[in-house]
Amino acid sequence: MKAYRSSEGIVRMFCGVCGAGCFWNGEERKGVLMDVAVGLLDAETGARAEEWLEWWTGRVSYEELGMNRGLVGSLEKGLRSWGEQSGRPVEELGG
Repeated sequence: MKAYRSSEGIVRMFCGVCGAGCFWNGEERKGVLMDVAVGLLDAETGARAEEWLEWWTGRVSYEELGMNRGLVGSLEKGLRSWGEQSGRPVEELGG
């Protein structure tokens, strides 16, 4: 694992051999929130790794940075729908 500070308060970790992004953590939220590249996980339930992860279904993180507004909107709609169908509370991180 290699690390670099991509911006103030943000540390990103990646594979030092192939360069694949693994996760990032905001220093001000250390121990509270960490984004993990779910493609790294080998869960029996598949890519969502539902037995290991808690999914926030109320919003798409950093949606304001998305270049394809239609894609972001569809992803948000899909997350909310999946959250409702699976009985997960639809809540937003940070209000």
